[in-house]
Amino acid sequence: AVAELGGDAGRQRVIQLSAAPDLPAALRLAAVSALSRFEPQDAARRLVSLYASPEQPVAIVDTADAVKVLLSRQAGSEALKQAVSATRPEQWTPDHARELIAAIRGSSQANDELVQAVVLASGLENAGWKLTPELTNRLTELVKTGGNAARGQEVYRREKLQCVQCHAIGKSGVEIGPNLVSLGGSAQLDYIIESMIDPAAKAKEGYQTISVLLDSGEIVNGLQKSRTDDGLQLLLADGKLRSIPLDAIDDMREGKSLMPAGLVDQLTERELADLLAFLSSLGRDPEFTVDTRNMIRNWQVLEWSDAAHRRLNRTSFDTVATDDSALSWRLLTTRVDGSAPLPASNAFKPHAGVPPTVFVKCTVKCVQAGKVQLLFTQPVEALSFWLDGNAKPTPSADQAIELEVGEHQLIVGVRIEQINGGLGCEVKQLDAVVELP
Repeated sequence: AVAELGGDAGRQRVIQLSAAPDLPAALRLAAVSALSRFEPQDAARRLVSLYASPEQPVAIVDTADAVKVLLSRQAGSEALKQAVSATRPEQWTPDHARELIAAIRGSSQANDELVQAVVLASGLENAGWKLTPELTNRLTELVKTGGNAARGQEVYRREKLQCVQCHAIGKSGVEIGPNLVSLGGSAQLDYIIESMIDPAAKAKEGYQTISVLLDSGEIVNGLQKSRTDDGLQLLLADGKLRSIPLDAIDDMREGKSLMPAGLVDQLTERELADLLAFLSSLGRDPEFTVDTRNMIRNWQVLEWSDAAHRRLNRTSFDTVATDDSALSWRLLTTRVDGSAPLPASNAFKPHAGVPPTVFVKCTVKCVQAGKVQLLFTQPVEALSFWLDGNAKPTPSADQAIELEVGEHQLIVGVRIEQINGGLGCEVKQLDAVVELP
């Protein structure tokens, strides 16, 4: 009803409601949402005043809606950034800062610059989660009573948390740290909590880093992968291997866990509980147990950029099957069920009549020539398909593909407005033997 107020009288009423300190937060937030439509700067200041008040209880659903409305306005993001930057750390509680960050991330207009503004203004970088018996007990109860593993899987996949960059779940992901495929069935919840909040406390055997001081003064931290009479090889946190000659080492000592401390500090208590619910379900709950299907678990997705868009606009979608330097691909891992979420932000629509399309690719190694079937989880009518650089009709479930021994590149274009959910692909080996990414 607040949002429907119109005219000058309605506008003045909205301003009054959004500023009334004795009104419930939910009503003030509804007024702020309405105010966003014609006064985004004022709305941003009033919205931030609700967060930057230690005594003010904040309801996550109401605030998420208000932030979404504000950020949908053309000047909303900049207005919110300015309003946040005008506050002082003593005006915030860590929970309120985390709630605002969660609301920003839940908006289609989310951006890292705005999140960082909240972190700096609120002092959140110095207010991380601290491992205490009280926190462990509270999180344990939250996981049992309200933890949502499905939501937690999406928290786990956030790029900023770096989970998928270091941990594999089965064959999905990069295996720098321990594989988490059966974590829920092998570890108690309090152990998982401790590993998240204080990763250095109990580093798993074989994943303890070493810290190497070189004669150049450089300090290198990583996991020792191999050692010879001449040198050692370290696996660094970014997944790269570095070889170090022994005669270049001045000192070497045991380090901490390769997982940096503080990765979960920006998560709200609810998000942390959801993440823990997901991790504790791995290998224990059938829904979050990797099955035996021969699924493609690691794709690469074509990242949207001005250069890539211009190239596809001037040529055709067949360009994705080339090594064009304007195209940049990054790792896209699948969820536990084998489906890869397709980010709309990477959809290409070079012409008005072309449906938005996301492109993914992978390389399949055939070690025994023969036939395979590709069983896609989405209708083939919504897919385009390239094999080894050549456009092909997208194979249906009853069609076989002949593969010779060697590596083969598969590229799939997915018209995202014609599908529901992510893309999964099971490779059924008829008489061929293949190795999947």
